[in-house]
Amino acid sequence: MKRVPVTIDGHITKPVKSHKFLGIITDEELRFKEQLASAVAKGTKYALACRRLAKPSLGVKNKFNCLLFNSIVLPKMLYGVDIWGARMVAELGKRAGRKGQGRVLERVLRTHAITASGAMRTTATDAAVAHADLTPMPFMLQTVCHRAYLRMTTLPPSNPIHREIRLAARQRKRHKSPLHFLVKAFGTHPKITEEILPLRHSPKWEPCVSTLIADSKEDAVQDAGRAAEEIQIFTDGSGYQGGIGAAAVLRRRGKPERVLRYHLGSDKHYMVFNGEQVGMLLGVELLNRERYVCSVYMGVDNQAAIQATTAFSPSSSHSLTDMFLISLDKTIKKHNLDRLSICWVPGHTNIAGNKSVDKEAKKAAEGNSSAVDQLPTLLTRNGAKIVLLYSKAALIQAFNTKLKAKIKADFTSTDRGKRLWRLDPSMPSGKFAALVNNLPRRHASVLMQLRTGHVPLNHHLARIRKIESPACPRCDSQHETVYQFILICPAYRAARQLMEQRIGRRQMRLEHLLANDKSLPHLFHFLNSTKRLQQIFGNLTPPTRGQPDPPRDVVTEE
Repeated sequence: MKRVPVTIDGHITKPVKSHKFLGIITDEELRFKEQLASAVAKGTKYALACRRLAKPSLGVKNKFNCLLFNSIVLPKMLYGVDIWGARMVAELGKRAGRKGQGRVLERVLRTHAITASGAMRTTATDAAVAHADLTPMPFMLQTVCHRAYLRMTTLPPSNPIHREIRLAARQRKRHKSPLHFLVKAFGTHPKITEEILPLRHSPKWEPCVSTLIADSKEDAVQDAGRAAEEIQIFTDGSGYQGGIGAAAVLRRRGKPERVLRYHLGSDKHYMVFNGEQVGMLLGVELLNRERYVCSVYMGVDNQAAIQATTAFSPSSSHSLTDMFLISLDKTIKKHNLDRLSICWVPGHTNIAGNKSVDKEAKKAAEGNSSAVDQLPTLLTRNGAKIVLLYSKAALIQAFNTKLKAKIKADFTSTDRGKRLWRLDPSMPSGKFAALVNNLPRRHASVLMQLRTGHVPLNHHLARIRKIESPACPRCDSQHETVYQFILICPAYRAARQLMEQRIGRRQMRLEHLLANDKSLPHLFHFLNSTKRLQQIFGNLTPPTRGQPDPPRDVVTEE
């Protein structure tokens, strides 16, 4: 289509193929190709800057490189991805960032993963990413877009996006916006998600409660034992068998205990913290129905729920705390009380009221709620329990749990992933990053290369056509693989026997030598005494805790 300049009041506006608005380059077809190219250029620039900080044998450690990547490179590269990448995430799913125009994003991740882990450049992307404790690009895109989507679904009605995100839940066949793609990708309807207000209270607001949190668990138990109030209320929230429940118990001298239970729903939609909040609301309802109230003690076993009652800042599920404060304010005025003190009571202690409410909370988590006419009016409507709006924190937690399972399944779906998983069943996880956290850079790099098999031994060098023969240079009888080098080659028998004496014959397996922190010092002694990798990595003497790293160009004798 021919583009024609537009003239308004004598000012000529010439058409352009794309324009940058609020940091996002928008093109006339809304394909965001220019934006994607700009994002990749930014990511590559910063990833190469990080690579200057680390080489396989020296430089900053893995954890600092990953910290730089997660805090600088990713935010720069994926800025606005919930707009320009929403269609990619919705249509490609776990292939987003690997197929189509988005595959260039994974190149940036690969560059940094190889840098952070100290792997050779021939190492496969999934192996390098798993060892560097990074999230694969498709799942990283899903995580960023999911956070942005939940942030928009929890906006209050005063925000313009509140109405638009709800209209986007009605899918259309043509002319879909990024909001339509986000709803399609994640499915959580905006109407069933909680709303988080930008401002909870006025600056002059004063809470109608006072909080008491002891310095230690022992002091808290002693304070609870000394409580002499006539009415004592204990509340608790529990997660049990996939459900979330809340309970409150009121104890009064000379009268039987009174109990209220409330089943919130699945732990995919609510947190135990929400159960604690609802439990406090049930406790106020029990107090509201009492007569002749003089003194009240309320014990709660969750410090975060107690602190939320006096907080100004908005947070996930603050609406439940606000419901508690509204109900409590009415109850205080009804009984002419000054202020209610909420005390921290450690859970699973020998306090009678606390033990009783813990049992009731588990019953509630199993789905056993009190009669509707006994529940607070804020939790009922038209003679039935209301369905509380889903917690943003719980939805994020459920998404992350599901995402970890997807990452593991994706990693072990290939033969390479299965081999690494047999070597270390915790893969992919942060275990390897923790394993090399206190090691010098060259020790971490050689360990990474030995685990993947992409190490400067003749078998691998012949595969990448750097040398002609894959045979071992010392025995010339077998291919020089990692297994042959560490466990078989007769030229290194003396060093191998010394290592076997130190760790035991049963531990002379690659699964133990390359994945167990207790075997690593002996493995490094073996590598250092063979001098096989000296030219590349230098001195591989294991570091001593509290001592500086050994010089790179010094090789010690066993």
